Amino acid sequence: MSEKKACIAILLAIATYTPVKRKKRVWMKEWYKKKCKLSHDCLLNEVITSPQDYKNFLRMDHDTFTHLLTMVRPLIEKKDTQLRDAIPPSERLTSTLRFLATGDSFEDL
Repeated sequence: MSEKKACIAILLAIATYTPVKRKKRVWMKEWYKKKCKLSHDCLLNEVITSPQDYKNFLRMDHDTFTHLLTMVRPLIEKKDTQLRDAIPPSERLTSTLRFLATGDSFEDL
């Protein structure tokens, strides 16, 4: 009889067991997913039509920027992974130039 009770207890325990759900980790923040809309690259694409504004934003004209980008691209380019896309070299360079021009931190940029 005790074996029967033990089997019934085990079956009841298995039937009523609910695993504890872990809280999902956030791999990427929501605002980062919207970076194509919120980044300074979008602003730069708007500013490119006015050479004076472009020069005020980056402290150099567009031709100088493209020449500098071709020189440093191999050094600052990263590969995309399956988990996320790498920051493009143009965005890395504009962040650096904007930081050097204004002194603002990366978070402010």
